[in-house]
Amino acid sequence: MTKTNLGFPCACVWVWVSMMASSANLFGAGIKGSKHDLSSTSSGGSSQVCLFCHTPHWANNTLGPAFAPLWNRYVDTTVVFTVYSSATMISTPENPSQGPSAVCLGCHDGTLARATVYGITGDEKHSLINKPAGGASAKCQKCHPGHSAGNYYASGIMMGRDLRKMHPISMLYPTTMESEFLAPLDAKKGWSDVKLFNGRVECSSCHSVHDPAISPFLRKSNNGSALCLNCHIQ
Repeated sequence: MTKTNLGFPCACVWVWVSMMASSANLFGAGIKGSKHDLSSTSSGGSSQVCLFCHTPHWANNTLGPAFAPLWNRYVDTTVVFTVYSSATMISTPENPSQGPSAVCLGCHDGTLARATVYGITGDEKHSLINKPAGGASAKCQKCHPGHSAGNYYASGIMMGRDLRKMHPISMLYPTTMESEFLAPLDAKKGWSDVKLFNGRVECSSCHSVHDPAISPFLRKSNNGSALCLNCHIQ
């Protein structure tokens, strides 16, 4: 039986990750084959889908299991973002580097950040904390479609660290503005489809990372602004 780089039996990791991958259809359309599926069958790669975000052993618990369960990636909680601001807002967005949106921004901010977990240093974009012996390279073309031609530009939603042009995140849901916002069914968890995280609006309030059925990984269709009107009164 081979060992992982942190000394755990490799077979145990593969069994767990395989079970996660086989149950991916529990999340709507399933992550397998989606843009969040970084698995690769190439030399040095890994065909395991869940491995590139989750690990059963030596997981990064920096953000806590509720926000980043069994997280297999680095998180730099010192990164400073420029957050959305407006004179008409009552609820003020905070720096998202220490909340649940940090796991999304680890890839989607489009910049490299370094962090150390269990004495091992890596970057949020490309490094796994716990990988099988021999490595586990992701399919580069998922994020870098020109990779094979030597072009390393990143495609998709890359927001940078200036978030002023995006919907505000890392903020308490504004329950004091009843004339403009609908009251959530649960003040802490939100609705059955649109989520709040301890009463806060985060990236995953509107996006479901495991379900690509409604592009781009939306929790519900925005036809007729239905997703927007889940919270905002027209």
